[in-house]
Amino acid sequence: MPGGGSIQNMQNTLVNNKDLLPKKKNPFLKKWGYAALRDQYRVHEGTFEFRTASPEERAAFRTKIRRERKTEKI
Repeated sequence: MPGGGSIQNMQNTLVNNKDLLPKKKNPFLKKWGYAALRDQYRVHEGTFEFRTASPEERAAFRTKIRRERKTEKI
């Protein structure tokens, strides 16, 4: 059968290249994965205190951002 050796070589190459790829791992089993982050957020839930900005502070912030954007566009 002609071409048998080249087909076998192609199959071996594909198998070897597949073995070189990193193995896929379950992201939910990692220490820094989604489950761990979710648990950290639940621990800290409700412990943050944010102060609200006064209307004057918000206006000053807006003008500062607009000035910065204007210089970026030029």
